[in-house]
Amino acid sequence: MAKSINLDFLNQERVGKEEFEVTDYSIRIMKSQYEYLKEHYTPVMYSKNRRQMSSEGAYLKANSPKRIDVVGDIMTSEKFMGNIHMIDSNLRDMYLYVYHSIGNIIPIPEGANYGGGPGSDNYYYKLGLIKDWLDEKKDNRLISLREKDIVDGRINENLYLSSPAKGDGFPPFTKRLIHRYWINSETDFKDWPSYIQANYLEDFVDKNNNLIPFNYKEPDLEMLIKMIIKRSYRIMNKYELKDDKDIENILNLLKSQM
Repeated sequence: MAKSINLDFLNQERVGKEEFEVTDYSIRIMKSQYEYLKEHYTPVMYSKNRRQMSSEGAYLKANSPKRIDVVGDIMTSEKFMGNIHMIDSNLRDMYLYVYHSIGNIIPIPEGANYGGGPGSDNYYYKLGLIKDWLDEKKDNRLISLREKDIVDGRINENLYLSSPAKGDGFPPFTKRLIHRYWINSETDFKDWPSYIQANYLEDFVDKNNNLIPFNYKEPDLEMLIKMIIKRSYRIMNKYELKDDKDIENILNLLKSQM
């Protein structure tokens, strides 16, 4: 393995801050490494009131009051995985190590974190919705948000759809509406392939840009760990980790620290 490849790219800077799912370190990476987030946002560290999110943490505040603030969402949570406690303990520990790395975090508009239940809190479900929107296959009946519905970087809580439920944020339909509005109106994503490229998701799709399936009831943790590691490396280094031997050596390094 090349000497330059080590575990630094998985650093999460979570010592003493474990109560926050997405740290200010991850938000700074989003700001510096994602081209579409560089211009219009300012990092805000460890806010206890992210307003329309159900949890505390850091976020990117929109520089314009008519843009939506951006947060990081964990793509695949262990919370609803079936049989996770029956999986090899080394694999489980390795997954929990990379869980908060940048490779398992996706930028989303604040208020649009629509995971949180069995079958929905994983990359295959979340990214599948976005793919459908960009492919215009589903959800065509979703009405559009209007610019007047955005005030100081947040969605108007008196929006005619519904207001945030205490502790849970907006209901699922509204979350999807917010996310789709953000994709259509505040990003330059032309289609699904451009979304893949802009969000470093090449390791989560096959050669035809179809999402690699994920069965949350019987999760393939080794596959998921490798995908997260490769994406973390891609984000931090701006190029692909191609050599399978490098992946295996990184896994061995992780095992040695478990």
